[in-house]
Amino acid sequence: MVHWHRKVLNYAYGYTGIGATANNPIYEIATAYPKLDSWYGLLQGLIYTLPYASAGLIAGKMSDNVNRSLVLGAVVILASLTIGITGFVDSFAVLALMRIFHGMLNSATNPLSFSIISDYFPPSRRATANSII
Repeated sequence: MVHWHRKVLNYAYGYTGIGATANNPIYEIATAYPKLDSWYGLLQGLIYTLPYASAGLIAGKMSDNVNRSLVLGAVVILASLTIGITGFVDSFAVLALMRIFHGMLNSATNPLSFSIISDYFPPSRRATANSII
């Protein structure tokens, strides 16, 4: 789910409607945001990556002091909400803000997941469990 969230803008950006859904902003993100061509690189890159990298440092430190399963569940739900909100807004600023929040939330999934693995798996099995994640 985390990977899908991270790449959802890539998939949605390339989608074009067929028939009645063609050129309809409800179905085509490129039609809803005509200036997306010039801002797409920033949305996928800097606007997402800087918050992801910055919050990842905090999330890594935080993962030692919290209930990991509870926080991981909350992070996935909140990240899903940010993606859901992007489907209903018509403001580029809100779209960018949701990408920032999504990057921050998504960065917590790796440290929390790897910490949970270290709780449940012996050292001899952790490499296999991490590779599955």
